[in-house]
Formats: sequence, structure tokens, C-alpha cells
Amino acid sequence: MKSFSFLLRARYVLFLWIPFFFCVFSCRARVNFVRSAPSAEIESKKGIPDPNVWNGAFLVSASEIGSERLKKILADPNNFSRPESDSDHVQEGFSEMEKFGARVFLIIIKPKVGGREVSDLGETGIRLGECDAVDKLEYPYTYVVFPEAAFGQAERYPKTPQEAYKSLTFPRKKARHYYEEETRRILAAFPGRCFVSGENRLEVQILGSELLLFRFLFQYGGSGTR
Repeated sequence: MKSFSFLLRARYVLFLWIPFFFCVFSCRARVNFVRSAPSAEIESKKGIPDPNVWNGAFLVSASEIGSERLKKILADPNNFSRPESDSDHVQEGFSEMEKFGARVFLIIIKPKVGGREVSDLGETGIRLGECDAVDKLEYPYTYVVFPEAAFGQAERYPKTPQEAYKSLTFPRKKARHYYEEETRRILAAFPGRCFVSGENRLEVQILGSELLLFRFLFQYGGSGTR
């Protein structure tokens, strides 16, 4: 009888320790993911908005991107802001920078519903710590938005190619209402020496009727390099 009660207590104690071990391993996995730079497996590292310096006029996000995602972004057919003859030159330029240890951030600026248009914004400045971007590519990126979607969620498609949403604009019964939404994308490259171990601050300044400031925090381990 005593051995039976001992086994019950042992199983009960083991059951209590299972959540602890699960928490330890899951927390370690999250920490390692946040502190690592993009690699072949992790093609994007999203920055955390700095709550102390933030402007709510627009929706802005920033991510460090790996080489494979950069190639896909540069080859996107919806990048219509530059002539087709120049796209190969731009892609080659950013690809060459990787050989010299440069790393690239993607900044996306979106308008808020009923707010100011992105097309009204002026020049932008991108800084990482004390470093200015060594190269910057800035272009509009337009979406076609269908506000009357199922479950109250708007459907959003890149304007090009049109095949993705063509059936919604010319249906058999009635065409659905849609409008165009222009966003802005910025690719900014920085040399590897600008990255440090620990917290790195990426600052986005946008000139309009006023100076808008957005700041993002990136955490890196080791020397800040990949």
C-alpha cells in the first residue's frame, strides 16, 4: 500500500514539473529567434516600435530582410515606380552590396483609414544608430482594395498583376466596389559595421507638412553580425 501511494505522489510531482520544462524550452526558443539576424532559414527580422518615440499619423513597419527575400521584392511586378529598363540595374546594385557586408531594411508606410495620403509625403531619411543609409531605393506600391468582403474584412491585392482580382471587378452579376490604396516602400542598406551587439535603433524621418519620426528597436546577439 505504501509503495502504491509513493508511486502516486511521484507521478503527481512529475505532472507538476512538465509545464515548467515546457516553459523553459519554449522561452529559450523565443529568445534565440528574436536575437538572431536573418539567415537562409529566417528571411525577415521585424523591428519593435519604440513606444517613447512614435507618430500615429501613418502605419509604419520596418524589417531587416535576407538576400532571398530582397531578390523577390526587387522582382515584384507591382514595383511600377521605375522604368522597366532600370529594374535590372537597381537589382544588380543591391545584390552587389551584399558582397561588401551591407544589410538591407524594408520600411513600409501605409495610410490610416480616413487619414492623410502617402502621396502627400516628402523626402525620407533613414538612420541606424549614428549611420546614414549607404544606399536607398524608394517607390510607391499600390493595392486594389475591396471593402465589401466577407466577415467585414477588406480584401487587398497588389495592383499588378491584375489576374489575382480580375474576376471580382467583372463578375457575371454585379461588379464589386473597389478603390486604390497607395503605400510607400523603402529599401535602405547599411554596412555591417553599423550593427552592434544588443539594442540597435532604426530611425525613420518623413518630411511632410511636419517632420514625422518613427523609431524601431532591433536586438542582436554577439557582435551584431550574422
